[in-house]
Formats: sequence, C-alpha cells, structure tokens
Amino acid sequence: MIERLAHLASRMIAGALLLAALAVPARAADPDYSDIWWAAGGVEAGWGVNFAQGPGVIFVTFFIYGQDKQPVWYVSSMVQTGAGRYSGALYRVTGSWFGGGWIPSDATETLVGEAQFVAENVQRGVFTYRVDTTQVIKTIERLALTPIPLAGVYIGGMLIKSSSQCSGGAASVPYAYQLLVTEPSDGVVRIEQVSLGGTTDCTMQGNATQLGRTFRAPAMSYVCQFGVDTQANVSDLRRTSNGGIELAWTANLGNGCTETGTFSGVPQQ
Repeated sequence: MIERLAHLASRMIAGALLLAALAVPARAADPDYSDIWWAAGGVEAGWGVNFAQGPGVIFVTFFIYGQDKQPVWYVSSMVQTGAGRYSGALYRVTGSWFGGGWIPSDATETLVGEAQFVAENVQRGVFTYRVDTTQVIKTIERLALTPIPLAGVYIGGMLIKSSSQCSGGAASVPYAYQLLVTEPSDGVVRIEQVSLGGTTDCTMQGNATQLGRTFRAPAMSYVCQFGVDTQANVSDLRRTSNGGIELAWTANLGNGCTETGTFSGVPQQ
C-alpha cells in the first residue's frame, strides 16, 4: 500500500479536483440486491423472487403455488436488521380481475407469516418464509436474463483500504482513475487502472461469471507496476443504470496485508 501511495502522490493534487466532481461515494456496507432470484443453480425453474431495494429495506414479491398447484403471490417489506440480513411480515395479496376495471375494495393484504433473507454474498443467500404453519427455506441466487456487456472506458473514483498489517499501516485513500475494461475472450474480463497522467498502474484479468445484474471473478490476476503481483477476488462487478460501472474486490498482498477496493465511475464519452 505504501508503494501505491508513493507512486501516486504526485497525481493526487490534480486528481482531487476531478475526484470531487466525478467520484461517486463508496457504496454503503450493504450492496444493492435488487434483481430477479431463483433456486440456486436453477434447479427449481418455475417459481421466483423479485427484490426491489431501497435504503434499509427490500420489497420482495414472489410467486409460488398452493396445494391446488395454482399460482399465488406473496409480498413483504423486509427491513434491514444487520449486514446482509433483512426480515419482515409476509402478506398474501388479492385484487380485481386483470381483464376488468380495478375495484379498490377487491384489494386485500392478509398477514400470513414472515419472510427473511440472509445474504451469503452479493449473488447468493438463504430466503426463509413462513405461510401459516408451513415454513420454507431456500438457497437462492440471482437469475441472469441476458448477457451484460462490460467493455468500455469509465472515469470516476476509487477507494483503496489497507489493513493494519500493511507496510503503511491501516489506511483509506481515494483516487481518481480511468478504467479501461475489455473482454478479450468469452467469459474473460480485463480491467486496466489508468491514472490521470495516462499511466496504467494496475491490471486485473480473469474469468468472470454473470449472476443476474452482477459478475464475480474470484481469481483475477492482479499486477501493478509498483510491485504487486497477486490475485484479486472481485466480488461485485456491475453496470449501472447510467451506463457506468462499479467494482469491488479484495486482495492479499502478503505478510498479512489485505487490500480492499471499490470503484464507481461513469462512461467517458
């Protein structure tokens, strides 16, 4: 970490102005779980769970089947109770026939139990719900609908955190960076961290797997021109709604030193 600080010190004055203008603050401790989810591995295609996340809450709707094998909808506003943990009351809902006019009195919400989601990581977790006396526990993961292209040129802010075992001690330092993202072959992603002065400081490359709106790459090569040569665990790589990109990773730099990093940027036109 101290090597990265020394290498980039001369660029930080110029970078600070751009960082203030362009950098998106580091993502909150909990990532955005908004997506379509289903049974892990797609082994139970036919039912699913929809997460729409806001600050401290996930509104969940899911479609399953009753004892008569007819579809039924349940909803819950699950409130965050800890890191990656959400729970709330569960309701069965009804309404007017879709082919006719909406009649407000037809809309009902019947309390039937509770729902809980505990994230294992950004892409996978355990969804538990109780309907009356029946409890169900399912391991779920994000469902990818279509391939999401990642290639592009992005500019924004990076936050690098180092553990206390690193040569410079515990630190949390922001940088302004340009990211050059390419996909040299199917399933392979290459990420070049380019300084404002045009120097490629670090490069990550490896196989990336898409799950829903996110990608994970647990063993990317991570090489920097100031001596880093290791692997990075990229846990959350995703395109944003404005065409930008976000990235989160951890890397073991040796001797107990751990680096964690996040990047959030917009497309550079």
